[in-house]
Amino acid sequence: MKKIAIAGISVVILAGSLAVFAVFQTNPNAGDPNGDDVSSPVAVLDSGETLLEFVQRDVTATRPNLPLRVDEFTTWETIEAVGTHIRYGYRLGVEVPEAELEALREALTQDLPRQICAAAEMAQFLSLGGTSSFIYVDATDREVATIQLSGADCN
Repeated sequence: MKKIAIAGISVVILAGSLAVFAVFQTNPNAGDPNGDDVSSPVAVLDSGETLLEFVQRDVTATRPNLPLRVDEFTTWETIEAVGTHIRYGYRLGVEVPEAELEALREALTQDLPRQICAAAEMAQFLSLGGTSSFIYVDATDREVATIQLSGADCN
C-alpha cells in the first residue's frame, strides 16, 4: 500500500483485483467488515489468456463486490470494461469545496499516474495495451477528477 498526501487528503493505492484507487482519510481497512487489510494479490494474465479476456475476467470478478466502502468518506461504486479499457468509479461522501477543487484535480492528475506506473502489475497491464480511467465524484455528483492512463503514461 502506498500513500500520498493531496490537499489534506491521503490518496492510498491498494493492490486489488487489478488496481484499486481510492481517497482515504484514515483507515484503509474500513471496507472490510472483518477489519482485515482489504488488499489482495493482484490478478495476472493466465497463460494463454488475451488482454481482453483478462479484463473481462477481472471486471466480472470484481463487480459483485461493489459498492465497496473503502473508508468513511469513499465508496468504490463501479467498474466497467469497454474492450481493454477499465473504468473505475469512486464517490466521495463529502462535497469538495470549490476553493479546493482545482488543487485536488491538479494534484491527482500529476501524482496518481506516477503512483499507478510504480505498481508493477498496473504498469504491465498498461504496457500490454490496457487503458484505465479513474473517475471521482463528490457527494453532490460533481466530478472531482478523471484520470485516464495508457502505457505511454508509464514511459
